[in-house]
Amino acid sequence: MKHSKLSLALSAALFCVTLSGCKDFLDEKVYTEYDPSALLKERNGVDALLAGAYSRSRIVQYESRNYMYLFNEFPTDIAFETGGGLERNAAPFINYAWSVDDQLLNSFWTKMYTAVSSANAVLDVTSGLSGISEEKVNSIRGEACFIRSSSYYFLYNLFGTVPIIEIPDGASPEKIEEIGRSTPRATHEQMVRYMEEDLTFAAEHLPVKEEPIGHATKGAALAVLTKLYMHEKDWSKVVATAQKIIDLGYYSLYDDYTKLFTVEDESNREFIYRAPCIAQSGYANNYMAHAFPPNYPVQSTGPTSERSFAPIPLSMTRSATMTQGGNSSLRVTPTSRDTRWNCSETPRATR
Repeated sequence: MKHSKLSLALSAALFCVTLSGCKDFLDEKVYTEYDPSALLKERNGVDALLAGAYSRSRIVQYESRNYMYLFNEFPTDIAFETGGGLERNAAPFINYAWSVDDQLLNSFWTKMYTAVSSANAVLDVTSGLSGISEEKVNSIRGEACFIRSSSYYFLYNLFGTVPIIEIPDGASPEKIEEIGRSTPRATHEQMVRYMEEDLTFAAEHLPVKEEPIGHATKGAALAVLTKLYMHEKDWSKVVATAQKIIDLGYYSLYDDYTKLFTVEDESNREFIYRAPCIAQSGYANNYMAHAFPPNYPVQSTGPTSERSFAPIPLSMTRSATMTQGGNSSLRVTPTSRDTRWNCSETPRATR
């Protein structure tokens, strides 16, 4: 009897040890994916998150065509479309007859709020970064503020004031959904002040040099801020902010205008901000096909860059572009619509 009890006790003990051993054995380290809680406390993780925010904010390929032409220029006397394949989509905007459920217009709303959300995510995690200087943290925050404010500006330009979405720390998906549904449109004063504060912070903490191509800079933040002031017809701030860009001494007109849009010269300093493009569906630059004359002698078969929106709200004439340095003069020229400006919306060219 004692022998049986001893055997049972040993068996039970062995069973427990076996279970414990199996559990420890199965708790293996995962090497094929990152731990989100650890990744976003390191520089590499935040850089990846920031890259996603840039990607979502890019207005390239057909989105660039839609924003630049359908939503902004076709409703004016700057440009028109007739007889081509784009006319079906362009006609409602040319005739001021677009519907509230227009797919192209509503998809742009979704795209910009997705970019805002990504920028907010970057700002949320910067407070938990370790091993990074305060200067670098502020630079990362500056990039996120630039992405957020420029996205809000695009929305503001098309839809007027829009809801400003602020998500508290630790909010559940249900709470975030509720905030998105219940947040009202901002007032005009709130909208302008919000963008102004973001862009001012970005201009204070971003570098002057655009490195790599496509990253926000001090000049880019000041340029979008100038565009905002022009939208608001705050002329004294327009002049003061544009002068800050000139005083950077970084931008200048390119020596050979015929090579301005070639791939080999894509790093020239006449462009203030540009979005990188590649020769791939969804990421290409289709500006030249709509803006340049037939058989324009600039071709590209490889990666290139496109400044997919115009942060330079001045005349098309190069003598008036904000990119001038030194003692160059600055001239502002309005278009037919009081709230829009004839921008040098010339991105890098490729076909």
